[in-house]
Amino acid sequence: MDNYTKQLERENLQLKEEINRLKSNSEQKQKVKKGFVKFLGLTFAGKRLKKSIYLVLSQYNQERFVSREALSDLLASIVYRLTRIGVFTVVVALLPFILLIQQNLLLKQQNEKIQDQNYLAEASRRSTQMFIMGDVLSDINQERNKSSVLSAPLIGRIASLSLAMKPYRYFMEGELIEKPLSPERGQLLLTISKSNLRQLQLSDEIFQISDFTYAELSNVTFRSAYLKDIDLAYAQLNFANMENTNLRNASLANANLYHTDFIDADLGFVDFRMANLTGANLMYARVIDADFTNAILDSVKVHRMDWLDYIKNDLKLNGAQELHDTYKIDSIYAIDLDRKVPTLLKKSLF
Repeated sequence: MDNYTKQLERENLQLKEEINRLKSNSEQKQKVKKGFVKFLGLTFAGKRLKKSIYLVLSQYNQERFVSREALSDLLASIVYRLTRIGVFTVVVALLPFILLIQQNLLLKQQNEKIQDQNYLAEASRRSTQMFIMGDVLSDINQERNKSSVLSAPLIGRIASLSLAMKPYRYFMEGELIEKPLSPERGQLLLTISKSNLRQLQLSDEIFQISDFTYAELSNVTFRSAYLKDIDLAYAQLNFANMENTNLRNASLANANLYHTDFIDADLGFVDFRMANLTGANLMYARVIDADFTNAILDSVKVHRMDWLDYIKNDLKLNGAQELHDTYKIDSIYAIDLDRKVPTLLKKSLF
């Protein structure tokens, strides 16, 4: 009997311990639940709103009346809390888009670096053509010492070389140039123009089958050169000296001719469409049948005050009417000439 009683006591003790453990777990869960609810309440309701609600309820229980101040404070707390929750919701909603935009920016920067590396590789590959050009120029000098006429095979090599020297973008003073150009074509043309070749062979053979578009020719001197019938479309000749140069029937469409010197040059039948001649010098240049359609002639120097009327009424050039409507001529001091000269100025500036 004693053993049975002890067995019951042990079981009773085990049951009490189990009940206490379950009760403790239940209390812990209730505590966590209350804490979570309190956290949500504070998060979405906030201390200020909670305090306002408490004051309104307390006042109503005690006085059965809610004052205007308490009600105003409650409404203000609700508006304030809703505004904060709205801002929080907007921020949370925008966060993925912000991360996506940042990721796209990083990818764009990476692509730009890869593209820059490709341009550097292209520029390095183009530089190998200089060795080929050196051989061609050496052969030109050898044949030129014997005659002023180049052989047909050598002319073919010149044309093939010019076609191979395609324009590309490269770094200039740490910056990638905006539009593709070909410095190699510019060097090839400059050498050929200085080789004292027969003029007919230049215009009728070399310039007809060679490609000198997009040539980089800034700051070069072509004074009294023979460039008749050449195609220099999209070329860059900023600050180039083309004084007394024969450019008759040449194409300078879309070319950059910033401050290019065309004094006394033969520009008959030249295509200047879409060309930028800002600051160029056209004094005494012969422009019979030239085409200035959509050309930019800001601050261009000319030799007569009625130049716009002359090209519109007497020469009847293409694009002359547009120039006449856009520009006027005034006498402006030219630093390089140390005197006042007729200069084209935009009418919109006055």
